[in-house]
Amino acid sequence: MRIAQGLRRAGPLQVLGAHRLQGVDDALAFLPEDVLSEPDDGVGDAPDCAGDARTRPLLQRGQQDTADFVQGEGVRARIGIGRQVRDGQDDVLNQRQGEQLPKAVVDKAGGCHPDGMEEAEDRLSLPRPRWANAEIAVWGGASEDDLALAGGYLRVAETAARHWIAHGPDDLLPLPILYNYRHSIELSLKWLIRKAAQCALREGYTGEEDLSPEQLDKRLRTHNIRRLADCLNRYLALLDLPKVEQRIDPESWSQLNWLDSEDASGETYRYAMVGHGAGRAPARPVQQNVNFYEQVNELHKLAHLLWGGYSAHLGEYENWQIEYMEAMDTAGY
Repeated sequence: MRIAQGLRRAGPLQVLGAHRLQGVDDALAFLPEDVLSEPDDGVGDAPDCAGDARTRPLLQRGQQDTADFVQGEGVRARIGIGRQVRDGQDDVLNQRQGEQLPKAVVDKAGGCHPDGMEEAEDRLSLPRPRWANAEIAVWGGASEDDLALAGGYLRVAETAARHWIAHGPDDLLPLPILYNYRHSIELSLKWLIRKAAQCALREGYTGEEDLSPEQLDKRLRTHNIRRLADCLNRYLALLDLPKVEQRIDPESWSQLNWLDSEDASGETYRYAMVGHGAGRAPARPVQQNVNFYEQVNELHKLAHLLWGGYSAHLGEYENWQIEYMEAMDTAGY
């Protein structure tokens, strides 16, 4: 169990991935020294149960396990040491080909209880929800629009970002996280543009901008953040709002420009190769070390501001418009 605890603490293991480890010796090289040594006082150790005794011989056999796996035995038939999250508990999986070893499940109170090994097929499946009705998802209908989807992408991005923060660096997650934040921002901008156009038409706008639904559909067939932000600024300026509210605030505008410079087409965070034909090239040809937390935290704030702040403000403005027009109609104007 101390080995399992050490693996959870060893961030580089998550970064490298199992396919880049050359046997158990390489894995042990990343473990803190206090994990490999015997405990002096027992403080912080896992409970004394069968799982702890089983871990050490598995490590001794791990070199052969890894070699067999590389030779093609497959993940379904041979797993040396792994982790599975099931029902909120961390299980240490101990299984070799054709063999099932008893394991210990450490509950939140620190106690141990025996649990049978699940079939390999089950271990590759997601845990089933506790209630049958929780297996059902509902989508579509009149309530589904760009803002609703933006909220979903934002929730996925935030969930993954918080996981990355809580569990240590994992270099496979940052780009998908950035993509989900970016897509949430893109969808929020598109919803805001449509809403601003509707409000302008409700106020009787007849200027040069074509705000018809057909023209809006054509204008919004883009993934370019800068074009969308420019369009929103133009439409906000058409509304009877205070001057300071007729454009995106400076800090958000700066973040939108940065995001556009990083991924102008919506492909950079999504693919390893971008472009078409002769211009096709790696999205990130040079390896870089970036302060991902600072980047994602700024996008997190921007995405929430657009999805929850700007949308609520325009929604209230629309409600005020409707109430005002109803009051004027009632008064006979």
